[in-house]
Amino acid sequence: MAGSAVFWRLASSLLLLLTAGGLALLLRRGLAPLERAERGGGGNDPEPSAIPRAEERSLYCGAGVLAGALESATRRLEEAFVQQQVFVNDAATN
Repeated sequence: MAGSAVFWRLASSLLLLLTAGGLALLLRRGLAPLERAERGGGGNDPEPSAIPRAEERSLYCGAGVLAGALESATRRLEEAFVQQQVFVNDAATN
């Protein structure tokens, strides 16, 4: 019985370590484009190129699309909030 408990503790610990390592690897790979942009886009290059690399253009384009989508969603939420306020005010006066 005691040997079984030790086995399960070791197996659980090993699984936990493997999972943590896998998550760290996935996180590092996922953040790699941001790290490259930070290193390359910070103005620290000795000879900054007038033409951005294709990888940088796609990164900036993706960020622009994301910013536009977030701005649009925020605008729609604000419009819905104003409509809700108007409705509540009309309901309160009637």
